[in-house]
Amino acid sequence: SAGDAEIVMNGVTIRRPSNTIDDLVPGVAITLRGAGTSPVDLRVEPDRERIKDSLIGFVGNYNKIIADINILTRKDENIITEISYLSDEEREKAKEKLGIFQGDVTLMQMRNTFQGIMMNPYPTALGRDLSLLAQIGISTNTRQGGGGIDATKLRGYLEINETLLDDSLKKNLSAVRDLFGSDANGDLIPDTGAAVAMDAYIRPMVQIGGILPMKAGTIDAQIAGTNKRIESYNQYLERYEKDLKRKYGAMEGALGGLEKSSQTIENFNKSGSGNR
Repeated sequence: SAGDAEIVMNGVTIRRPSNTIDDLVPGVAITLRGAGTSPVDLRVEPDRERIKDSLIGFVGNYNKIIADINILTRKDENIITEISYLSDEEREKAKEKLGIFQGDVTLMQMRNTFQGIMMNPYPTALGRDLSLLAQIGISTNTRQGGGGIDATKLRGYLEINETLLDDSLKKNLSAVRDLFGSDANGDLIPDTGAAVAMDAYIRPMVQIGGILPMKAGTIDAQIAGTNKRIESYNQYLERYEKDLKRKYGAMEGALGGLEKSSQTIENFNKSGSGNR
């Protein structure tokens, strides 16, 4: 008959109303599949697949930002052609934005800073043996198969060597964690690593009152001012058009009167000539 789940853990009998127990081991949910009398050893392993997916997502978002910066700051349509994951509609929208912020210092500095963060060394448990993202398979690959430089790979995008990444996650997981965030001063707060450095750089960029919101606000104000000037000029043109129509109407009336007077004089002259 149905009843509460019952297990013995470290000599203590525990009963729960569900077969899923998540309050015994912090951060771990235990699901009971069937009854048994033999002891069971539980070994908690890191979810390496989830970690790998997070790293792939991180690199994907990084590449998307670099692609957006390249599109906004350059006029070369090859930048759009090289991005294989864009739909036809996204390509057309990208062409509309191509080079509209060409020469923008903030975006250029952002790209350079991002690249520096991803290439810099960071302290880990393995020291120099694992201090670069390239050592776990995350790098900017600029080489072709023949050994030459591939110009299309000089845009700053990152690539992932999955074999090397899988091996690093399997053998050196703690050092991989240190690459992205670790506590260097013992205050239990991550203060070094690629993710920490990226967060520290991005936060003042996007927070309320930050650099990008202020620039966006400035652009919005400029657009609003330009639209106001356009509206004022359209009103001026409308008034000017009415004034010209009035003047040309008056001129047309004057010419009509002059023509009529000329005709009258001409008829008078003809009449006088006949009398003589």
